[in-house]
Amino acid sequence: MNDFTILGIIAVLVVLDFMGGWWFGRKIHNYSLVDALWAFWIGLAGVIYSAFGTGDFEKRFASGIIAAIWGFRLAYHLQKRIRIHHPEEDSR
Repeated sequence: MNDFTILGIIAVLVVLDFMGGWWFGRKIHNYSLVDALWAFWIGLAGVIYSAFGTGDFEKRFASGIIAAIWGFRLAYHLQKRIRIHHPEEDSR
């Protein structure tokens, strides 16, 4: 699959998910969850791009693992902090 095609698919998925996150944030009056979505999508985009992108398999595998660990760990910690402070929005 072409790298730009993968990038386009990821972009569409991110926009749709962020629209859902924005809608849910409006509903609960707390937009902090968009930070956790951002971190999650950094990890997931790295995994998707590594799985379907072009280039050396070992380098794609390593970069996918690094992106997944970093993105999913950050998303986990952010959502944990968001839950603790809810309904107050994190001002950072």
